[in-house]
Amino acid sequence: MTVLLWILGAVLVVVGLAGVVFPALPGSVLIFGGLLVAASADGFTRVGPWALTLIGVIGAASYAVDFAAGALGANRVGASPRAVVGAALAT
Repeated sequence: MTVLLWILGAVLVVVGLAGVVFPALPGSVLIFGGLLVAASADGFTRVGPWALTLIGVIGAASYAVDFAAGALGANRVGASPRAVVGAALAT
């Protein structure tokens, strides 16, 4: 069972790294999920709760900045208010 969790964690991290490049995948969320799965497979001995919390906060901030950047970019080029909302939701 532990080996399967390690494999799942590694796959999530690799897909998350691809998500950093490809905008269709939530990269930071997948990387955090993979690290959480891998840490739980190890019994949180190598990566503790504080490190995971810090990684989660950084991932959530990255995700929020991604939404804000879409909305601010649309606003910057003169999009309508509905288009700005759509850009924020579609990111």
